[in-house]
Amino acid sequence: MRISIIGCGLIGKERIEAVNYISNNINPNIKIDSVFDTNENINCEIKNKYNLRVSESLDECLNNNPDWVFVSVPHNVAP
Repeated sequence: MRISIIGCGLIGKERIEAVNYISNNINPNIKIDSVFDTNENINCEIKNKYNLRVSESLDECLNNNPDWVFVSVPHNVAP
């Protein structure tokens, strides 16, 4: 199962940690395929800390055809 995460702030990072735990301890077939955040500093942090593929746009992230997408953005920007 390939997962994309949109939004990598506090909640997005918690989702990354949870999926990584599941992948490493329960089911290695569950992986994060890509992540996307509008903040370039957060993208650099995520890429360096977790060694994940960071998409340059929302479309790029979704064009990878993930099985699941976790939307982890503030409520006012979710729509």
